[in-house]
Amino acid sequence: MRHRRLLAGLLVLAAGCSLPLPRGVRDAGPAPAEQSRAGGISVLPPGPRDGAVPVDVVQGFLGAQSSAEGRHAVARSFLATPLQRTWDDAAGVKVVDPATVLVQQQPGTAGVDQTTVTVTEGVTGQVAQDGAYVVRAATLTESYRLQRPPGGQWRLVDVPAGLRLTTADRLRSYRVLRTYYLAAADAVTHSGSPHLVPDLVMLPLPGGSPPLDVATALVQRLLAAPTAALGDSVRSAVPAGTTLRSVRLAAAGVVAVDLAVPGTAPAAQDAQDLSAQLVWTLRGLGPGFAALRLLVDGRPLVVPGEDELQASGEWDVYDPDGLAPSPPLYYVAGRRLKAVGGPSAPAGPGPAGDGQAVRVDAVAVTPDLSRLAVLTSLSGGRVALRLGSPSVSTYRLVLTGDRLRSPTWGSGGRGLFMLQGAAQVLLVGSGAPRPVTVEGAPPGPWSSLAVSRDGVRVALVAAGRLYVGRVAPGPAPAFVGLRQVAPSVLSATVVAWDSAASLVVLGSVQQTFLPVRLSVDGATVTPLDGPGLPARPVGLTASPAGTVVTAAGRLYVVNGSGFAASVMGSAPAYPG
Repeated sequence: MRHRRLLAGLLVLAAGCSLPLPRGVRDAGPAPAEQSRAGGISVLPPGPRDGAVPVDVVQGFLGAQSSAEGRHAVARSFLATPLQRTWDDAAGVKVVDPATVLVQQQPGTAGVDQTTVTVTEGVTGQVAQDGAYVVRAATLTESYRLQRPPGGQWRLVDVPAGLRLTTADRLRSYRVLRTYYLAAADAVTHSGSPHLVPDLVMLPLPGGSPPLDVATALVQRLLAAPTAALGDSVRSAVPAGTTLRSVRLAAAGVVAVDLAVPGTAPAAQDAQDLSAQLVWTLRGLGPGFAALRLLVDGRPLVVPGEDELQASGEWDVYDPDGLAPSPPLYYVAGRRLKAVGGPSAPAGPGPAGDGQAVRVDAVAVTPDLSRLAVLTSLSGGRVALRLGSPSVSTYRLVLTGDRLRSPTWGSGGRGLFMLQGAAQVLLVGSGAPRPVTVEGAPPGPWSSLAVSRDGVRVALVAAGRLYVGRVAPGPAPAFVGLRQVAPSVLSATVVAWDSAASLVVLGSVQQTFLPVRLSVDGATVTPLDGPGLPARPVGLTASPAGTVVTAAGRLYVVNGSGFAASVMGSAPAYPG
């Protein structure tokens, strides 16, 4: 609720043109399936039945992989005894479309005591061994060998490593959680304060898993390296070689985490950073988590400025989004800079108050509201960039370039990123503007760029497709690890960060052009549909406070029932 007051104010700003808005304007969309779990009820799939033919055995084995009980004990019951001991069920998960699965016995392989069955299936993604979900479309054909002993039943003697799960199976068997790491030093905010970055992981925790199991899995995952999606763009306050001694959960919701740390225990800032990582990670337990009691080798760790118990609400200063409770919304009206909930002085060149207002066509503001960038379209496709502060009217001309667009600060620590030309990225920092290397650059044209407010991730719309990668650490600016997410979203035009772990993009889903919210890994895709838009949306901004689009020269707020009209304007921008 803390972010919602601003949007309510936005809706009443223009008298006579606003629509009534229900209490709580942010549209959360349908609850992601990963969060909808049957409370404590676990239904085991059937095991092998007597007289089953080879195709049925293979289908039963695949269906039983949805149950992780006893290291997939039901699935192992379809295997011959030696293979039951050696099958590697932890070698990652391929997520398949059940409508594409074809199971058939290979011609010429059938015998009295052995045969081969092939399975062809369309793969939509995979869960890597580190828990990261990766969208990956492919067609997979695999062989399963079976044998039948004299007087016995068909059993599998050779199967692929890892699991093959449908999306529904994955939702039943895995839980989407977040572990938190620290942003690399050059991604911190302009003020230099540290902040966290969420790492989305899928852990084999079926619905109804005891809170202690969830807490233990979260801490164990945090002690490991971050997923490849973050790589060396983040760091951890967990000392190298640290292992978990125990996790205990008290009735009052206090989670006691005891770590075995080689050498000297963390102190000062390191102790604060470690506590913040654990507190934010354990928030995944929900309201049952009240406080952290952090121990090293059985003794309470001294965290400067904190009691022995660190409450679940502590360390908000490490918030990945780094926004105030009600961040201002900036937009453009009549080529003038406007704001709701923040400073709205017109942008002017030279000394403050000289009365010469600058025409504005796009705007970007740092999360801490210390710096603001405005773009002004000139003739011949040229665009002028000016920098200043939201609290004053002085904006210094920094650069004039070809088709400058889509300005984005991220955390503000590195400077201002923006697109230039057909397919180039420019960084305007403390020195001269520099080109940004984009490894594995997708084909252009590039239409939208957004760096996450934690300064670590980057989203790029290229040729109507959405790509997500990360900002590499180090002095040379570079985007790395770009991969396509949400292939079901076509003709994308604009992207914005809804939060540090989710985005909103304008694009087509099943031939309808609308805003779409998706998790940063593309595992969940939720169209934000409903009545209220008079025309195709063309502009977009998003934050934890909500989502705002533009259509037909007006701003519209996404709410629980559609789109509510607000003020006339364009180019909306939340800080970031």
